[in-house]
Amino acid sequence: MSISLETEFRDADHNKIILKDIINHIEDEILSHPEIEYKLSIGTDSMTCKDTLFVLAIVLYRVGRGGIYYYKKINHSQISDLRTKLYDETKLSLDTADIFIDSILKEDANLLDKLNFSIHLDIGKNGPTKDLIRELEGWVTAMGYDYAIKPDSYAASTIANMHSK
Repeated sequence: MSISLETEFRDADHNKIILKDIINHIEDEILSHPEIEYKLSIGTDSMTCKDTLFVLAIVLYRVGRGGIYYYKKINHSQISDLRTKLYDETKLSLDTADIFIDSILKEDANLLDKLNFSIHLDIGKNGPTKDLIRELEGWVTAMGYDYAIKPDSYAASTIANMHSK
């Protein structure tokens, strides 16, 4: 599962858009409306049936003013082990975040301060994922990112989840 600036995503209306254009759109949004508080989140959810479907979501929330999102579906051979799936979800989000942040830094490092950026993990304190919280939080933090878990991880647990069915 590899992501690049040329990777094709979909917007909320299912229109195709590449990652490079998503980044440009988000940069333009922030520069056009600097008075707005933003939260940028990247999260991944997966669903396993015959195969495993990963859905990666990029969400720009305009605090108090709604948001926009983009998603990418990636089919993978079946992964039945929960720990492996959650690690793959987290890696996909982190890899995308690295590309995203590197691109923004090349354009305007000041934009990062406006983004309130975080990785959204599809884990929570209830259910079978609770045993992996410390590991995944530690990994994301070690990579230099803030994180959110359920119920606050809407990029993974709501947006990506909605498109994984």
